[in-house]
Amino acid sequence: MAIPQIIAESRIKVFKFYENHRIHEAILVNNQIMRLAGVFETEDKQAALEFAYRLCQRYSTIVTPNPLRYRVWVDVRCTENFAVGKPLKMSA
Repeated sequence: MAIPQIIAESRIKVFKFYENHRIHEAILVNNQIMRLAGVFETEDKQAALEFAYRLCQRYSTIVTPNPLRYRVWVDVRCTENFAVGKPLKMSA
């Protein structure tokens, strides 16, 4: 059974690329380009992990947590289109 890799968000560098008339966020990890597949608020940790586990059954998957959110990244060769997530609620 495959499991997603977890890397602290502070250890990654995000870049953007253009493909199919859209700008995507991506990271480079171990010479592999990973694109952003989902963004989840901290309260949705379980949903983020379930999403990542489903993806990692077919593609390399990484979860990058930070105190405000969980971001899920998938191998750039994944052809699925993702709605990257709802905007985060920011406290005043």
